[in-house]
Amino acid sequence: MTPRALGARVARHTALTLAGFAVPLAVALIAIPITVRALGPARFGLLGLAWAVVEYGGFFDLGLSRATVRFVADALARSPRDNSQIIPVAFATQLATGLFAGLLVWAAAPHLATTLFSIPAGFQAEAQAMFVAVGANLTVVIAIGALRGALEGAQRFDLSTTVKIPTAVAAIVIPAFGATRGWSLDGILWWVFAARLLTLATLATLVPRAVEQFRWERPREWRRLRSLFGYSGWLTVSGLANPILVNLDRFALGSLVGVAAVGFYAAPYEGATRFLLVPVSIFSALFPVLTSTEALAERDRTVRVLESALRQTVLVMMLPTLAILALAPEILSLWLGPAFAAEAATALRILSVGVFANAIAHVPSVFLYSAGRPDLPAKLHVAELVLHVPLTLWLVSRFGVTGAAAAWSLRTSLDAVGLSLIAGRLGAWHIDSQKLRLWGAAGAASTVLLLTLIAGNAGVGASRLLPLASLTVGSVLFATVCWRNALADAEKAALLNVLRRSEPGAGSGG
Repeated sequence: MTPRALGARVARHTALTLAGFAVPLAVALIAIPITVRALGPARFGLLGLAWAVVEYGGFFDLGLSRATVRFVADALARSPRDNSQIIPVAFATQLATGLFAGLLVWAAAPHLATTLFSIPAGFQAEAQAMFVAVGANLTVVIAIGALRGALEGAQRFDLSTTVKIPTAVAAIVIPAFGATRGWSLDGILWWVFAARLLTLATLATLVPRAVEQFRWERPREWRRLRSLFGYSGWLTVSGLANPILVNLDRFALGSLVGVAAVGFYAAPYEGATRFLLVPVSIFSALFPVLTSTEALAERDRTVRVLESALRQTVLVMMLPTLAILALAPEILSLWLGPAFAAEAATALRILSVGVFANAIAHVPSVFLYSAGRPDLPAKLHVAELVLHVPLTLWLVSRFGVTGAAAAWSLRTSLDAVGLSLIAGRLGAWHIDSQKLRLWGAAGAASTVLLLTLIAGNAGVGASRLLPLASLTVGSVLFATVCWRNALADAEKAALLNVLRRSEPGAGSGG
């Protein structure tokens, strides 16, 4: 496959993955308010607990979904017939762990409804029945992971996304529909379970058609579990560390400053981190591609793909970052009101830098996972915990909301630098003049913007034109330097081609 064809495939897969996140999010913006009004605060809170249990119960996946993506892609490059055992073994294992997790929640349902959570007595019977349904849903959600991983390992993101979107939408729309018709919470979740069961059956029929030389067989080669768990075990380590790394700032605010501070911080945090849907989609699209190139020992192709992904991630993420840096008070005032602008504008600016760093970190991260070294990100995450916990507690106690943003952004920046250095030592890229010019462009644009903002805060801050002017200056500088020095010739040609097609009358035949 030529570099241009490979780049087109990655771009197409990225767009499909992004759609798989974006469409359910758009539906949720409409459906969730309907569900809230129909259920009321208390019962919607119970439904929120159900969603949280399913989300955190996904820990019982033990990293096998991502391991399935890698091992299926690796087998397709080396020996496609092996997938007739890899996929059944992975699926049977995840079905077993899903059943264990589901039975655990089922058995704990009375305790969850009456002891662990503070649920009013009038809702405890409904809550207990709801948690039984949660256990059934958790079983299917974990089992689905192996089959979706098989499709993504085969780079069939078209099929994976086609199934994922209606499943995710159903999990949002069914509660809204059922709530308006007076269904019980357990009734709602049993209908969601039925939708997910249909998804499981659909995936089971799609996998043989999508994966080369695959057919369903009885799982016999259980020795493959050693390799799967050897890989996924390190993902589990990262999975244990990540909730602390991601959520400690909010817990620290709640305990050291107060719940009002959590509100002022959580809203801008959720808004800023929505931009991470882009690098997450890029990661998902690159993972099976790079696994295949690594399996075939095509390191030169791996490096070209990674360098292109790095350039494109920087270009896509820089302009939103510059916009937030320049216009954070205006954005918050328009979105959430003047109180949020006064309390959280600085935090939002700091968070935008952290989001940018986190986006960059996805590129070396996908290389390490594709190269079969999930141990290195896991070890880095454990090391980050040692620094992140005391630093977060100190910054939050001293600076409140701004300190929480600083702690999170420092951690993501450290993560990006650490992963980039580790990946570089393993041959992911070489430091050359082009990359130095790219980072120089990003740094120069950001520096000009920040200096302008500092000057504005020092004396001219009343002018509404200053943030817009600083955004314009920073964006033009960044775009100019990137065009002249950072973009590859093929990327320039592709961009010019897109611009020509967008001109009025283009392609009309004259």
